[in-house]
Amino acid sequence: MGSPRQRRPPAVRSARLHALEPVEVSAGVELGALDLIADIGGDRLGAGEGAVDGDHIGPTCYASRMTFWSALETYQTIVTGFVGFGGVIATIWLNAKFARNQRRDERDHERESLRVALLAELDINGHTLRENADVLKLDRSDPNEPVFVPTDRIDDVYQAFIPRIGLLSEDEVGRVMKAYLSLKTYNAKLFLPELSEHAGPRHVKVSVNDTPLLAGMIEGVLFPVDEAIKALRTARKHE
Repeated sequence: MGSPRQRRPPAVRSARLHALEPVEVSAGVELGALDLIADIGGDRLGAGEGAVDGDHIGPTCYASRMTFWSALETYQTIVTGFVGFGGVIATIWLNAKFARNQRRDERDHERESLRVALLAELDINGHTLRENADVLKLDRSDPNEPVFVPTDRIDDVYQAFIPRIGLLSEDEVGRVMKAYLSLKTYNAKLFLPELSEHAGPRHVKVSVNDTPLLAGMIEGVLFPVDEAIKALRTARKHE
C-alpha cells in the first residue's frame, strides 16, 4: 500500500481587509447617501451629539424647517380661512368707524346750523324789543296819543327746529326755550283787554297810561333773550 495521502490543512482566510477601490456612484445615489447621513446626524443631534457651527445649519434645524412647511401645507385651508375671516372683520370695523365719523360730522354740522339760525332769530327779536322800548321813552307832542305795538311773533326758526333742539347742550336748550317762552308770554299779554285795544291784524293800541306797564314787560323779556344769545355764542366759540 502506498503512503497515506496527506491532507492539506484547511485554508486560513486572511483577516486582512482589502483596500476599497473607488467606485463611481451616480448623482442620485450620492444625494440619497447624503440624506441618510443627514438623518443619522439628526438622530445624534437629538441625542445631544451634534452642534451648529457658524453659518452651518445642522440637521435638526433643517428637519424643523421641513416640519414647519409640512404643517403649513397640511393646514393651509384653515390658515387661509383665519386670514380671510380676519380681513372681513377688519373691513367691517373700518366701515363702521368711517360711518360713525361721518355721522358725527353730520351731527356737528346740523348743530352749528341750528345755532346760527337761532342766533339770527333771537337777535331780530332782541332788536325789535329794544326799538319798542326806545319808542316808549320818546317825548310825544300829544301826550294822549296811543302807542301802536306790533304783535307778530318771530319764532319760525324755533318752531321748525324743535325736533332737533336736542342737538344743543343742556344749558343751551334751557336758555333758548326760556327765551321763546318769554316771547310767547309777552305776545299773549299784548292782547289783554286792560292793556290794549285791537288796532288791526298786526298791531294793538296801548294807551299812554299803560306805557309804563308795557315798558316793564319788554324789559322782562329782554333778559332771557340776551341770556340765550350769550349761551349760543359761547358754545360756538368752544367748538
